[in-house]
Amino acid sequence: MKCILLREHLNNALSIVEKSLGTTEIMPILKNILIKTQGGKIQLIATNLETALVATIPGKIEEEGEVAVSGSLLFQVINNIKDEKIEFVTKDNQLQIHTDMFQGDIVTVSVVDFPIIPKVHETTYVEVESKQFKKGIDTVFLAISFNTIRPELNGMYLSMKSGYKKLILAGSDGFRLAEKQVDILKSEVDSITCIIPAKTLQILSRMLDTSPTGVLKIVLEDHQSVFFLDGFVLISNLVDGTYPAYESFVPKDFETEVLISKSSLTDAVRLSSVFSSKLNDITMHIVPSEGVVKIKSSNAIFGSGEINVSGQIKGIEQFLRMNARYIQDGIKAIDDVNLKISVVNGEKPIKIESLVDKSTYYIVMPIKI
Repeated sequence: MKCILLREHLNNALSIVEKSLGTTEIMPILKNILIKTQGGKIQLIATNLETALVATIPGKIEEEGEVAVSGSLLFQVINNIKDEKIEFVTKDNQLQIHTDMFQGDIVTVSVVDFPIIPKVHETTYVEVESKQFKKGIDTVFLAISFNTIRPELNGMYLSMKSGYKKLILAGSDGFRLAEKQVDILKSEVDSITCIIPAKTLQILSRMLDTSPTGVLKIVLEDHQSVFFLDGFVLISNLVDGTYPAYESFVPKDFETEVLISKSSLTDAVRLSSVFSSKLNDITMHIVPSEGVVKIKSSNAIFGSGEINVSGQIKGIEQFLRMNARYIQDGIKAIDDVNLKISVVNGEKPIKIESLVDKSTYYIVMPIKI
């Protein structure tokens, strides 16, 4: 194999592909990246058997071939090279790396044991804007559970109802819930229901960063999902299990509504939580007659603090005990300068949403008093 690549293309691809490298000592081949030059294309391939990532990058191919080398070592070398052009040459079980200022050799391993990447049939798919889907992942990832007791919550719920031109993304850990709806550009499937693993979302999020104005194609097959984006193909297993019918968890009727500045509430919660206990709890006293939300926390060892935040309040007085980090995550999830907080009572979930964008909402349970 002999080819010439640009450092920018190679380094960008490696920074994403290496996220799918295996770490187990049982199958050391999974720690390697497979480099293939075939049909005028240069491909970098990595898999950990749960996910597989294929990156196709441009370059000049003088001799076709394939080779497998340590993924982490290759990434470190390329990441520290400053020359624009990089040449790969395979010779005597080594991958030779040549630039104007650098010459190096990486020992290769046999490609025979490298897992076969499954072929994907692109007959049933949906297409969405990569920027919207990235925002959706960032929104719901905050609420995803990493507890192995309920594996169906260890990922993002992805669904599309027949005839509905929105893709629904949701995440929950049992104490909070986030949902984001994304516009569908094109669909060749009637409906979707699956759970994308959290680890896959981390790789996909990094992949989406490379093409903020691109179009993401999503293909769902038996027990796996496939994502196509500008030269990248990410293949992932799905989470087994049935996602909870979370719609029944979302309150419909509220006793109190608060319209409040996002930045003011963010600062207040952050300041008040300095004094919170090991439970990371704060109290939110909503006082309609005064038009304020009084946020307070106390600690028997360190002391207490209270701050008032002004807002437009409709309804009855409420007293809530909340997890400060959960509230901060909910505030972060909503992309608006002002927030709407809807409350039933001190024992029911509260709802945080935008005043303008109705595609996103965040639900969080109070701490039982």
